[in-house]
Amino acid sequence: MLKIYVSENKVLLGILKSKLEDASIACEIRYDFPPAAGEITPVAAWPELWILNDAQSGDAKEIILQALNNQNNTQSDWQCPKCGEHLEGQFKVCWKCGYGQE
Repeated sequence: MLKIYVSENKVLLGILKSKLEDASIACEIRYDFPPAAGEITPVAAWPELWILNDAQSGDAKEIILQALNNQNNTQSDWQCPKCGEHLEGQFKVCWKCGYGQE
């Protein structure tokens, strides 16, 4: 077994676990509980993602890096060429005039 990723974000760990399982990499989340009342530091109690087969660590790290990069890649804000409205990057259609960005 090998600890492959640690994060306070349980949702992110769940997403990464699903991506690893989709690639047939057996894994589990450990320490998925709040820290004991003052007995350990909060960081020491962050949930951990472990893979069961150390030989798959290269593939697992690649999948995790790709998932994290995809999460951080956001679209740039844009201005509608038809009406001039400023829109956030996640929107592909102008709410004001209906122009669709390609």
